[in-house]
Amino acid sequence: MAVDDKSIHEGLLNVLLEKMPLGILVTKNESDVILCNPMLSDFLNQHLPDFKLSMILERDLLPGVNTRLQLKKETVIVRKEQIKCLKVDYQLYLLSFSTGTDFAYIEENREVLLRDILEVAYDGLVMVDRDGYVQLLTHAYADFLGVDQERSIGKHVTEVIENTRMHIVAKTGKPETAELQKIKNNYIIATRSPMVKQGKIVGAVGKILFKNVGQFTALSKRVKLLKTELKKYKGDFRERNKASYTFESLIGESPLFLSVKEKARKVAKMMIPTSYY
Repeated sequence: MAVDDKSIHEGLLNVLLEKMPLGILVTKNESDVILCNPMLSDFLNQHLPDFKLSMILERDLLPGVNTRLQLKKETVIVRKEQIKCLKVDYQLYLLSFSTGTDFAYIEENREVLLRDILEVAYDGLVMVDRDGYVQLLTHAYADFLGVDQERSIGKHVTEVIENTRMHIVAKTGKPETAELQKIKNNYIIATRSPMVKQGKIVGAVGKILFKNVGQFTALSKRVKLLKTELKKYKGDFRERNKASYTFESLIGESPLFLSVKEKARKVAKMMIPTSYY
């Protein structure tokens, strides 16, 4: 039985969450727990069996700031981030349990971890800052565009993606859903959404609305072939249904009508090219 891409991606994401050397907590509305990875659960069960997650959620933590918390005998460093997914706001908490150490590990590695997760989760994805400069471009999308992935980072998105509007969305903050975009004589359907942090637009993220770029390429070729066939059929239809009349098509019995018809026939024979015969 074949395993689809979605199942593979979900499996890899679960492995990443299990192996990541950080506690991860995701909440909604600052209170409802959406996700808690195994490392956080195991640590709390072993070292703080009576600890409740609400003890962290009730604290007024500043987003983007490493906060050291003393939870009984354990020192925990927490970093809170505000994130948005499908227009819904969530809170992400990253927890380091290395007693007596700072949060340098997260600072140095969280971008690498995030980039690895996005590579697994999405094929055609690009992220830009508020000025439209590329911050992330997945490998599959770079291959589709025919550009070097590493060299594209730091360039303005208009230099990397043909007919893009990513920089516009990053400025206006207005999302664009299921928009047609022409790239290399093909059309893709893309969604572009602003990234908002603490009420301010910090950039934009764009995604091709297909499971993977390979499927889109095959579908795009098929659509192009169908458009060519449709154009041909329209031409054949017009040719077959084109009106064609002769003098025999003119019906009438009155002397005046027959006289005009005969004169018209004589004139038609003299015309070049002949219009009626």
